[in-house]
Amino acid sequence: MVQIAYAKMPGRKWYIFIDDDTMLVQPSLRLLLGNFNPSRPVYIGRPVGDYKGRFPYGGATILSAEAMRRLHAPDAASILAAARLRSLSEFWGEKLLADTMQQLGVYLDEGFAHHFDTGPQARDARVAQDRFCAPLVSFRGLSRTGEEEAPNLDIARLSSSSSSDVVRWCDIWHIFGLPTVSTMSPGQSMQGRDHVGIGTGAPDIKSFQRVKSAQACWERCRRQGGRRCLAWTWYEAAAMCYTAPWFIVGDSIDGLQSGLHVERIQELRSRCQ
Repeated sequence: MVQIAYAKMPGRKWYIFIDDDTMLVQPSLRLLLGNFNPSRPVYIGRPVGDYKGRFPYGGATILSAEAMRRLHAPDAASILAAARLRSLSEFWGEKLLADTMQQLGVYLDEGFAHHFDTGPQARDARVAQDRFCAPLVSFRGLSRTGEEEAPNLDIARLSSSSSSDVVRWCDIWHIFGLPTVSTMSPGQSMQGRDHVGIGTGAPDIKSFQRVKSAQACWERCRRQGGRRCLAWTWYEAAAMCYTAPWFIVGDSIDGLQSGLHVERIQELRSRCQ
């Protein structure tokens, strides 16, 4: 029989598993956790996977005191022992945790997935309409090596325990120092930017051939309506236009022009409290 020594739990309300490339925004975290009772088995994060298994991946995974108690309860000894043995060969630690919690009757609550950014970089986070005003609890990755440090410092300031600023998805745009949307005009383009993320190959990105100008690309976005297009990118050399139902901060890329559906974003912004 396997003998496991159980250390006394530290008596915390919440337990957070966080990657070393992830930053928690503590005001947003406190706001989110204020909606939960830690005496209930709460398990939240950003899920990935399919019908074979869903688990929170990237950024942060949060367990309540009751969920952690069940994991370390004496009657879970055999389950925990099996998990420890499997950990010697399991590549996805997050999946191992999810499988183990399921055996204990604690399931990942996917209703709060939109509060976690999985990256790989904060500037690649897709700000969509269904989460525009939602608090953003964690950033997966910050600025890349060699880029300006200001965004990193701003996120670090907002993440500190002394800050009271809740960070919302839509705030990513301003954290990276891009123009205030309220001052932008419809169809305004920015040289050398990609606010769609055309290199990701995401299936929701629409592409149009033989588009001769940035203005014509904006017209493609405008005709789709603000619910279907929040950002557009024009690739001059290929005469291609790309639109997406989200926007990203994106990278600086020569030969591209990009812009936002300003009216729709201003409307969404006005709904944030």
